[in-house]
Amino acid sequence: MRNRIAVYRNHQLITVKEHQQDVFKRPKIHKPLDPSRNIGVAELSHKHKSEFRTVRIGMAFQDASLNAMLKTEELQYPITATLDYLISLGWSEHDKPSSTKQRVKRERPNKKVRDGRRKLPQIIQYIFDDVELAKSRLFRNNQSFQRATQTGQDSVKVPLDDGWEIEIMKNIPGGSGCGLEFLARKSDRILRIKFFNLKSYMDGDTAKELSRINVIN
Repeated sequence: MRNRIAVYRNHQLITVKEHQQDVFKRPKIHKPLDPSRNIGVAELSHKHKSEFRTVRIGMAFQDASLNAMLKTEELQYPITATLDYLISLGWSEHDKPSSTKQRVKRERPNKKVRDGRRKLPQIIQYIFDDVELAKSRLFRNNQSFQRATQTGQDSVKVPLDDGWEIEIMKNIPGGSGCGLEFLARKSDRILRIKFFNLKSYMDGDTAKELSRINVIN
C-alpha cells in the first residue's frame, strides 16, 4: 500500500501517491564530449554519368591547424579518406576485440536483452548540414550499407575498401533527427564515429538567431 503525500506543483500543494519503489535509481550521467572532437564535414560533388561523385571532402577542426581538404574522386567510398586522415593525426586507438565486440543476447526474467560492449573508444563526431545526403555521398552505392541504414539495423558489419570495415552501432534513418554511429576498423586500429545532423537547427528559430548575431549568413 502506498502513502499519499503532499508536493508542490506550480507553487501549489497537491496530493500524490508515493512511488512504489523505496529507492530511486540515479540516472546515468554522461560526460560532455570534448569540443576538440567535433569536426565539421562538408563534401563537394559533381555529377558523373548517372550519379554524383564526391571529389573533395573538407574537415574543419577546433584547432584550425588540423583542417584539411581531402581528394576523393578516385575512391570508391570517400568516407575512408577521412578515416585515414584521423589515423594520420594519431586519433585512432588500439583495437581490442574482446572489449569492443558486441555481446550476444541472453535471457533474463520476462525479457531478452543484449549487453553492450565492455569498453569503447572515445567518440569523434562528424557534423553535417544534412546527414542523409552525406551518407549517400560518402558511402556511395554500397548495398550492404544502404540496406542496413534504410531498415534501421544495428550491429551490422560492412566491408569497405583499403582494409576498412565498419560496424554500425546506432542508426536513426530519416527525419530531422537522423543520425549514425559506427566503429571503423583497419588492421589493429579502431575509430568510433558519430554523425550529427544540423539540418533541423538550421531551418528554424535557431538559424534566425545565429544569422542575427552574424554566426551564419
